[in-house]
Amino acid sequence: MNHSFHLFNFTINKRLSEIYLCVFIRSLALSMISIFIPIYFLIELNYSLQKIFFFFIVLYAVFAAFSPLAAKLSARFGFKHVILLSTPFLIIHYIMLYLLPTHNIPLQYVALIGGIADSFFWV
Repeated sequence: MNHSFHLFNFTINKRLSEIYLCVFIRSLALSMISIFIPIYFLIELNYSLQKIFFFFIVLYAVFAAFSPLAAKLSARFGFKHVILLSTPFLIIHYIMLYLLPTHNIPLQYVALIGGIADSFFWV
C-alpha cells in the first residue's frame, strides 16, 4: 500500500497547484466583493428587492445556459484557457457595476456578462 502524503503530492504537481492557487485567490476575492453587491444595489442605487432578485435570477440562468458551451470549450482548449477567457468578462462585469449610477446600463446586461464570466470559470 502506498500511503503518500497529500501535501507532498500537491507541491510535486506544479500545474495542479497553480490551478488550485488561482481558484483559491479568485474565490476569496470574489466572495469578499459579492457580499456587498446586494448592499450596493439596495443602499447606493436604491433598487427594489424585486430588481435585485431579477438580477440574480438572470445571472444564474445565464450561468446555466452557458455551462454546456464552457464545458465544450474546456474539453477542447483546456481549463486554463477557459479560465483565462472568463477574466475579460469578469472585468467588464465589474466595470458595468461601477458605471450603473452614472450610465443607463440595463441590469440584465450586467447579469448576462457576470453569468458568462461565472460559467467559463466554474465549469
